[in-house]
Amino acid sequence: MIKRVSERILIVYLKTGGGHISAARALASALEERPGTQAVLCNPIQDAQRFTRFCVVKSYNYMASKGRFLWPAFYLASAWSPLLTLSEFLFSRSVYRQIAHAVYEHQITRIVVVHFMCRRPVRMALQRIGANHIPVIQVVTDPYTAHRAWFHRMRYQCVVFSSRVYNFATHVCGVDAHRIVRFPVVLRKQFQTPLDAGTIVDLKKRFGFDPEKRMVLVAAGGEGLSNGSRVLEALVYSDADYEIAVVCDNSTSFQAEAARIARKNPNRRVAVYGFTEHMYELMNMADLVIGKAGPATVMEVLILQKPLVLTSYMFGQEKGNVEFVVRNRLGFFARSPEGIRAIVDRILTSPLQQRELQKRIAAMEIKNGTDPIARYILGYSSDTPRAV
Repeated sequence: MIKRVSERILIVYLKTGGGHISAARALASALEERPGTQAVLCNPIQDAQRFTRFCVVKSYNYMASKGRFLWPAFYLASAWSPLLTLSEFLFSRSVYRQIAHAVYEHQITRIVVVHFMCRRPVRMALQRIGANHIPVIQVVTDPYTAHRAWFHRMRYQCVVFSSRVYNFATHVCGVDAHRIVRFPVVLRKQFQTPLDAGTIVDLKKRFGFDPEKRMVLVAAGGEGLSNGSRVLEALVYSDADYEIAVVCDNSTSFQAEAARIARKNPNRRVAVYGFTEHMYELMNMADLVIGKAGPATVMEVLILQKPLVLTSYMFGQEKGNVEFVVRNRLGFFARSPEGIRAIVDRILTSPLQQRELQKRIAAMEIKNGTDPIARYILGYSSDTPRAV
């Protein structure tokens, strides 16, 4: 049966960090579920010049993994208005044609921007093809500490995930409050519902884990985990009896190191995965999750009510995620492998402490905002009330 399409929504993102990609895919999936709606994902830099891809994607990925010492200076410098204006202009000149082509080819009726660098090229593309009537909504993917660039010369309607970012946008960046609307964070829809105990037992058997043992998930994320090999070695040599799952994602070097550590220690079950489509199942099976403080990882773990140990964060944009977890006593932050192992051992050998953590997480009532944001996108027009 041919689907009748009345709304075609372009979701513009960049492959800089997992949060943007995860939000783009989650929104696309939610929008596609609406009758008569088609979602088109657009990564405009994909066909841009190699130099542009290097400056935006390669440099970010390097600073997010191996060159983290460079990131604070870059983050602070990029908030300077003249430099931000220049970088936006140069980037827009490189990619706006790809966006214009996508709008024309797919007969787009609405646009969603989930990366601040894509906002100006969207505006330029619409101007060049005479399509300024198309509604544009920006979704700020940083839940608690957002870069100033999200709100630099911001002319479109904007979705944020917290009162902290709302106050930053309106009081610090001077954005008109009527342009900002708050919703819960965007997450993949399946994470709305934790699996029951019986299903988790069956999953553990299917994945080769012992249903009678505790399980720790080490989630490296797209940029890898800081000191990941040392953290895994510390866990392997723990006196506590638990099994370990390691998701290395795209970090092939960490995957090779993790596999080597697993072979050296056959007495402890260590399952090593590269990129996997089973993060939802692995998070549900885990009694505790160790990972970087990316927004998608933090919120997915907490909505499943799992204790969380954060090991690192990107200066500025992810600091608020750590503060949210630690201040509300929903998990822990530790950098040293020995400190991480001590926290894991303490939680997994104390059922009482684990239950208290889970109760505090449940009391936060973290919700998935993907469906209400999708409804808002479809209902938004220039006449839509803009109250927060």
